[in-house]
Parts: sequence; structure tokens; C-alpha cells
Amino acid sequence: MNQKLSSLIDSTPLSAASSEIMAKEIGMDIILLKDLIASLEIENLPIRKKLSWVLGKITDLKFHQLDYFQDELLDLLIRSDNDALQRACLKYFMLDSYSSMNDAPLFDICVDNMLSNKAVAIRAFSVYAAKTVVLRNIELKEEFCQVLNQMQKDSAGLRSTYRRVSSEICRQYS
Repeated sequence: MNQKLSSLIDSTPLSAASSEIMAKEIGMDIILLKDLIASLEIENLPIRKKLSWVLGKITDLKFHQLDYFQDELLDLLIRSDNDALQRACLKYFMLDSYSSMNDAPLFDICVDNMLSNKAVAIRAFSVYAAKTVVLRNIELKEEFCQVLNQMQKDSAGLRSTYRRVSSEICRQYS
């Protein structure tokens, strides 16, 4: 981690307001953003969580500099067991600004997440990221709709997400 990013992370307490301030500063500096993404797999769990939260705020602010790192974000999504990091990566892939070259592996990881016992937010974000893929690759619609129809035993919030996305995709392209 470079000195500027390290001092920024170390000197700032973790809160919604401070993470948004850090996100604005890091999101506008491609070098800091590159270093943040490279640092997301460090062993220090508290720092990794803080970096993941800042990345989530960067995706909320829709900094398109993230587009330069979509392969790294997909790799982190696939390999990470950090819920905050997975949520941040999935939020990026829900935006539809990434390259379609990543559609196949992204769709697979989203379906795996939807069928897993992962946190509700990860499963819900996976539904929306998969929806983005399906809208660009309509040949995946049938598989996606079958998965959505299998998901009726989940929490009320997830069922509502499944119904909303299913009505948008499955009925629209029937």
C-alpha cells in the first residue's frame, strides 16, 4: 500500500461519512484507486474491511475509473470470502458499465451466489448483477428465470427481489 493511501486509511476512523470522504479522494485519483484495489487482499482484517467499505462507497458514487479495474474486481469477487468486498464488487457489476467480456464468469458467480447460503445482500446484489448480464445476453434468460423460480423458499425480501426481477425479465422476453 502506498504511503498516501496508508496514511489516509490509518488516520481516518471508519464511519459512513469518513468512508465517503475517502471514496471521493481515492475515486478521483487513479493511482490511489489502483493501490486500493491491489490492497484488498491484505491479511489485516480491519484494514481490509475498511478498504472494502471505501470501495463500496466508490461504486455508489459511480466513479468510472473503476472500469479500468473490472478484471481485478471480477477476480476479487470470485476469490474473496469477505462479504463487504463481494458486495462492493457486485454493486459495480450491477451498473452495466463493464466490458461484456466478463459476462460469462460474472453470470456463473452470480448464479452460484443466488443458490448459496451467503448473506442476503450478496444474494440480492447477485440477482441484479445477473439481470444486467441477461439484458445484454438474452440467450441466458431461460436459465436465469429457472434459477429465479427455484428461489421461492428464501426470506420475504429476497422473494420480493426475485419476483420484481422475474417480472422484468422472464415475462418481458417470453
